[in-house]
Amino acid sequence: MRREEMEVDFLAPFLAQMGDPEKLTKEQILSLKEQCRDDLKQRLVDKANLIQARFEKVSLTMGKGSRRDSVVRALTSGAESSGFNQSLGMGF
Repeated sequence: MRREEMEVDFLAPFLAQMGDPEKLTKEQILSLKEQCRDDLKQRLVDKANLIQARFEKVSLTMGKGSRRDSVVRALTSGAESSGFNQSLGMGF
């Protein structure tokens, strides 16, 4: 699907937890902002840990040859096949 055709409401899960109110108070808006920020931070930490683990695995299995190129290739192909950007919810 093309990017223009995809309409995703990133706030929907957080609003659902609040009972899906029609109007939000200032306190609810601030709480929603914090929840979204914390969720994004956790997803980024999880992805960074996954990338670090892949890097360490590839580093251990590599010889002295073209280590850097192979590591970059392995990390890139792993990220693409696992839907890296999709799982971040960024859809790049």
